[in-house]
Amino acid sequence: GLIPSERFVSSGLMLVEYLRREPPSGLLAYLGPARAEPLLALAGCPFRALGELETLEGVGAIALMDEEGFDWERELNRVVNHARAHPELQIYVPNPDLVYPTESGVGLAAGALAALLEAVLGRPLLSFGKPAAPIFRHALELARAELGQLSPGEVLMVGDTLTTDVRGGQGVGLGTALVLSGNTTPEALERQIRASGLRPDHLCDEVRASGSSRRG
Repeated sequence: GLIPSERFVSSGLMLVEYLRREPPSGLLAYLGPARAEPLLALAGCPFRALGELETLEGVGAIALMDEEGFDWERELNRVVNHARAHPELQIYVPNPDLVYPTESGVGLAAGALAALLEAVLGRPLLSFGKPAAPIFRHALELARAELGQLSPGEVLMVGDTLTTDVRGGQGVGLGTALVLSGNTTPEALERQIRASGLRPDHLCDEVRASGSSRRG
């Protein structure tokens, strides 16, 4: 049957929980498509799409919600200049993935844009997704609430990226399985293992659900 929504843990929901605890001092401006708005509304703080703002004065934080829905060059330049003038500005990147699988290979994800901002600004952005530990610990606690006192090693993290899925899972002691049908291809596997120093506990060609192939 379908998995109920309350059993899902996402980097966006982790951002919402953080904003509820630590609301920004001013307006939250977001980069990304309008479909991010229902999620941000759950945080209870005022927000607007950065592209709709004529000026960034009064913006207390910026959330990089996705890699689409805005003019990269124009809006990232605005973020850089506002952040340079306001070093205290918080910039959130819920999902730090650098790329995502496409039919033709991969595409640049929001994490790649965040890495550009980090390099230019000389400071890390605040991330909530893999490989950050909080999202894995939260998922583990949800599993324990349902199944009892699991040890981390009894839980398997399944993903397709060494530097986010495997690194994050191993960081909190979870078992890890790397799927070779998404960001990591069989041809690139050993090279990426050597470059990252990460080796998963298990390898899978693909993940199948209901008789069809799904990306990990």
